[in-house]
Amino acid sequence: MQSGLILAIGTVAAAICASAADGGAKRGEIGIGTDDQLAGALERFRMTKVTDLVGWTPGSGKDADPVPAATLQAMRHVIVTRFSVPRPQDPRNADRHLEQGWLERRLDLFRRFFVPSVSCLGVPAVLLCSSKSATFVDEKTTDLDWVEVEVQDDWYGGWVGDDDQTVTRMDSDDAIHQSWLAVVDAAPPDAEVCCTREFLRYDISSGRLCAYKRGDPSPLAAFRNGRNPFAEDHAGLDRHYRVHNIAGPFLLQTFHGGNVSSRRPSWYRRRLPLEHLEAYGIR
Repeated sequence: MQSGLILAIGTVAAAICASAADGGAKRGEIGIGTDDQLAGALERFRMTKVTDLVGWTPGSGKDADPVPAATLQAMRHVIVTRFSVPRPQDPRNADRHLEQGWLERRLDLFRRFFVPSVSCLGVPAVLLCSSKSATFVDEKTTDLDWVEVEVQDDWYGGWVGDDDQTVTRMDSDDAIHQSWLAVVDAAPPDAEVCCTREFLRYDISSGRLCAYKRGDPSPLAAFRNGRNPFAEDHAGLDRHYRVHNIAGPFLLQTFHGGNVSSRRPSWYRRRLPLEHLEAYGIR
């Protein structure tokens, strides 16, 4: 059954890869495909139902039972994000975790994108926060039973799960495709980390949704055997682990003007239908 998932998802996603105008060989971000190729490939990807392939059913958001923090170690999948960890290597943003205004804006983005997307998966999420911001963030998320705040002052300290857990890293202002967990489970068993290179980027202010492909791994990655997902920078994961690259845009990035590295989609990029957002739990 797992091989069927790999074949079916791979066939859809391969169309996206094959249509890459620049071949994806160089580092950085590039547009993918011609207008017709891109539109067709993404529509086929959007319409692919993992439930039809492996019988895996994600939670439905409102109907999904919340996951108490006490069951964290019992869950096979865990989502972990650096919410407000000090960033000493970036002097301009190193102390943002101390600013209440920044934290409130981050919480607003978290509520708008991360929460509706991840809550549909029915798995717990860990928010890594500095010792000086953890209490504030914890108080602001008490209504989310599936969220646990952990103190982490080391940029690379991350979080370590159990040997039988798969830990997915993603940013707290992004969203994840609802089939991500099933596709990760179906990846080759010898892979230590499952990465992605394709993703969608949504410009909140303009409503533009565009497709991208990176030459190196994107910020979305799943680490098997409970590995710390933040021990290495995402762009260099394939230099430190046995990596399996999963084809297809499983990550939805948001551009909101306060991003550290993401850029606004250029005017010449093809604008995709906003219906694609639904596959990431965003409506």
